[in-house]
Amino acid sequence: MPIGTIGRVKEIGRLFVVVGFRDGRIGYYAQRQLEPVPQSGGDAPYAPLGFDGEQVRYGSHLCLLPSTSRDLIEAVARYTAAGLAAGENCAGILPQGWIVRIREALEEMGAEAEAAEAEGRLTMRPIDSLYLAPADFTAEKQLARTKAAVLSLGQGNEAGARLFGFGGPDLFCLPEWWEYEAGATALMKATEVVALCAYEPGGWRSDQWSRAQAVHPYVVRKGEVLPGGAFAD
Repeated sequence: MPIGTIGRVKEIGRLFVVVGFRDGRIGYYAQRQLEPVPQSGGDAPYAPLGFDGEQVRYGSHLCLLPSTSRDLIEAVARYTAAGLAAGENCAGILPQGWIVRIREALEEMGAEAEAAEAEGRLTMRPIDSLYLAPADFTAEKQLARTKAAVLSLGQGNEAGARLFGFGGPDLFCLPEWWEYEAGATALMKATEVVALCAYEPGGWRSDQWSRAQAVHPYVVRKGEVLPGGAFAD
């Protein structure tokens, strides 16, 4: 392909990036061979994620599979800091004990979390502020609650919005949790809110991680953004 030819990324692998071109041809490239270009009219804008320049379309749904709790906190802080730097409204739904740690990580990154919270651009709330208790949980009811939250989050800010969520192990073991996650992908696309769902650290051999990877379009691991089982061009 001639230098400067524009294509569309179809898949991001560990060794190669797969690019499709208008004439139907497919190319396999190392990342250093490619240069991002502005999207043409009609294409959705891209949201920075805070991981080595990685971006996804607004409306994308990602899952975070962290190696350790420290890895989780740092990844969430980077993701949130990137949203604040882009002028977005950001919200985190997480265990109470994580809130202080994430605030500290954001401040270390120069994100001025305290000021962002005072301005209403950053909100961090405990799990039960969004997620239903296991005894009450159904995919339909949870999607309704999440829809109300993301519509409120994105209201009045043309720069966009992003959400971080951790439902907790009591929900992850419910069959309807995975139905909910599949529905959340369509919800985020419709509202153009970026969502990152975290799962328990160090679960690389667990059914939880396997199912999370299968139902999300994108997976974040070790600072890399990879296509998940629900990835589609």
